[in-house]
Amino acid sequence: MPAPEIYVEMHLVFDNDFDVNIITDMIDVQPYECKTKSQTRINPLSNQPNQGFWTFKSEVIIDFDVKKTLDELISKFEDKTEIIKEICSENKGNIYINIVPTFNCNDTPAVYFDKRFLKFVNELDAEIELDLYALAE
Repeated sequence: MPAPEIYVEMHLVFDNDFDVNIITDMIDVQPYECKTKSQTRINPLSNQPNQGFWTFKSEVIIDFDVKKTLDELISKFEDKTEIIKEICSENKGNIYINIVPTFNCNDTPAVYFDKRFLKFVNELDAEIELDLYALAE
């Protein structure tokens, strides 16, 4: 692997049987995947269905800098933040942004959050999650 592979996901998550399919029409963005709570698997620990979700996944980029994927996410959704917040508020949803770099141990990517990204996260009242995958050489 010459440089890290990086992508970002945004998840809108609902712990009720809200029809997540209407999100696509409301914000005019195709999801990577979406399922209502009744369509998810049964959690073996709780014996209840997992949460429903609507997920966007960015393109996978090959780069040492996470900024390109974060900029893609922002440009896709920055004019839709009010609609997304309204959907989540009315349907008791939460927003999670997952940043996922895969890299060799000697080729670590720069993972940082500029003001534009932090403003976007704050506007959505979202949580940031990092899923780092370091590969053995």
